[in-house]
Amino acid sequence: MTEVLGLGLHYEDLPIGRKFRTIGRTVTETDVINFVNCTGMVEVLFTNREFLRDESDIKGRIAPAILSYCFAEGLLIQAMM
Repeated sequence: MTEVLGLGLHYEDLPIGRKFRTIGRTVTETDVINFVNCTGMVEVLFTNREFLRDESDIKGRIAPAILSYCFAEGLLIQAMM
């Protein structure tokens, strides 16, 4: 079973294997564009929708993996405040 963390829980208080639930977060196209521009990750996979449509098996906006990690870390920090 998972639980929502309350305020004041410290990272050191989490035993290995403990599960919990954070708030939800929808990643938007604007999030991806802002992250790509802010970090300089301006490779064609992240910036050119026409390339993805014509040359890739992936049909839609691709988010850098590190963006997913950043959002997950942010949700974790918010849950532990």
